[in-house]
Amino acid sequence: MKISCFIFSILLLAGLLAGQTKKIVLNDPYEVFPLYYKAIESAASNKFDLAQAQLQTVVSMVPYYHSATVFLALCDDIIDGKYPKRSGLSIFNAIYNLQNGNDTLWVINTISHQIESHGNYPYLYFIRGTIYNDLEDYPAAISDLSKVIEINPGFVTGWFFRGKVYLTIGNSEQALEDFNAALYRDPNFVPALVSTGKIQYDNKNIEKAYKYLSQAMTLNPSYSKEFKLVEIFNAAGIHYLDKNNNPAALEALNCALSIGTDWSEPFLNRGIAYKNLNEYLPAISDFDRSIALDSALAAAYYQRGLCFLELKNLNQAENDLVRSTELDTGNLQYLNSLGKFYFDQRQDEKAISVFMRVLQFDEADIWANYWIAFSYDRQKDYRNAINYYRQFILSVPNEYKNYKMRAQRRMKKIGRWLKSQSDL
Repeated sequence: MKISCFIFSILLLAGLLAGQTKKIVLNDPYEVFPLYYKAIESAASNKFDLAQAQLQTVVSMVPYYHSATVFLALCDDIIDGKYPKRSGLSIFNAIYNLQNGNDTLWVINTISHQIESHGNYPYLYFIRGTIYNDLEDYPAAISDLSKVIEINPGFVTGWFFRGKVYLTIGNSEQALEDFNAALYRDPNFVPALVSTGKIQYDNKNIEKAYKYLSQAMTLNPSYSKEFKLVEIFNAAGIHYLDKNNNPAALEALNCALSIGTDWSEPFLNRGIAYKNLNEYLPAISDFDRSIALDSALAAAYYQRGLCFLELKNLNQAENDLVRSTELDTGNLQYLNSLGKFYFDQRQDEKAISVFMRVLQFDEADIWANYWIAFSYDRQKDYRNAINYYRQFILSVPNEYKNYKMRAQRRMKKIGRWLKSQSDL
């Protein structure tokens, strides 16, 4: 049995957007296809009541199976006498033959003949428009889908599918207008939410992308893995972290991790959000999971070390901070934090050693010079101390004038002491 690209492409989209009913969860679009095919066969055999029941089951299983929705509406209209039975039989025979590999142009001609007889029936234009789209005749597809919208502006799927065609030809601006038109008519229309969110993400509008996609995932969780939303929700989390909006970051990263992933970065970023909110234990738990997934992730060790430091677990803090500098040897933030840790613990030799490593990468690093000077000063190595105080004073910005004045006072005091020693 051959499947036309038109039918299969809509079916695949349906499978990716498959929802969950009380009894059935679809993970593979092929699970529903046999029943869908039987429905088309039933309609082509003039068994419209049976086809109607079969299509109702298909639509209940896959809410956004667009072709099934359209053919169900056609069956309803035939049964209700709103569309001639003979004409409907002709349409379903054409679709049945299309599924079995018959000439696509013959099918288009059959539908076109029906349009000539029933020109204001929107579903005929929709069927032909989607076939034109599959044939990559995009102007013809847009023309037919525009006619659908003209006849029935409330047909949400018409707006959505025309938007998909515009997106295919690279007109994302017009596609976005059509998706918004679909959402205006049905704010919970998941395919339009997904497509809008992905356009916003491509346009670097992270907050808008997150808004649409998180709503889509709430409405229909099962499509999320297919569309790989972990990356997008993680990007939203980073965006909110950069804006220091930690609650929003936490919400976005919870969305990412609710999907399920073996990627370490969302755990790392959620841990940072927890840490920024002073929730150190859940932060450590996330850093643990991040490290379990990527044992070479220096940032996870560094952030976990800072949490242990806040919890006064100094041994574990030291281990993690040291490990972060081993994995990312040139990271000045990690080195400075480790050096400051040793300084605060009055381990001056270790502090000096680490800050010297900082100066190997950046000899003008003001804080490395400052803490080296202070460490030498505390060791009473005043000649070295005065040299590093001098380097700090020469390079420190005015915004740190209190530190500068402190260093200047200390230099003067050391200078007087050294002079007194030389006079003895």
